[in-house]
Amino acid sequence: MPGARLVAPDLPGFGASTIYGSLEPSVAFYAGGLLNFIDGLGLERPLLVGHSFGGAVVTELALTDPERFPGMLLLNSASPTGLHTPGYLYPVLESYLQDRRGLRRSLRRLIHTQNPAYLDELVDEARMMHPAGFSGNARALSGWDVSDLTRRYTNPVLATSGDRDTLAPPSAARRTAGAFPQGRYVHLGDVGHSPQIESPVLVWSLLLRFLRETGQE
Repeated sequence: MPGARLVAPDLPGFGASTIYGSLEPSVAFYAGGLLNFIDGLGLERPLLVGHSFGGAVVTELALTDPERFPGMLLLNSASPTGLHTPGYLYPVLESYLQDRRGLRRSLRRLIHTQNPAYLDELVDEARMMHPAGFSGNARALSGWDVSDLTRRYTNPVLATSGDRDTLAPPSAARRTAGAFPQGRYVHLGDVGHSPQIESPVLVWSLLLRFLRETGQE
């Protein structure tokens, strides 16, 4: 869209954003890293977009300064009450640091509707995550809850999900939308947990419409 700028950062400890030494994952820590990135680029009032765990990160950030962040698009996001991971799954998550095939199978199951040609690139990028994040991010999300703060965020919020999403199903996305005064649920149809991969044209059109609705075009 003319006049709009899309910026996609790697959070600290993800992808090319390297952390040397120890890391204690928390949603607040990642939100602080995202804020530093935004400030570093001189972005004044950006619209925030977060997918899955990233949805919790942008929610945490938006709640710290609602006036600065005029809207959120939460793509199949963790809800404001966090997401509980059963204890028996933590060793499985930690095994993905060495088990590339297992990580590939796990990511493939989340996509559901198609096997993208760049799936192996996604796997390789996922393996670049800081070792502490493989189970630490799930633990951080299990202990995160900002549901008592969401009413203070009165800007527009879109929360999405699809019929095949088992991590953030439509019922959870509806609750997320309902937690915000101007929250709205958008059903994405027959997609799984990664709509930006499974239905990129739909997600792009949704983003463009949201830019117009929030006056950010």
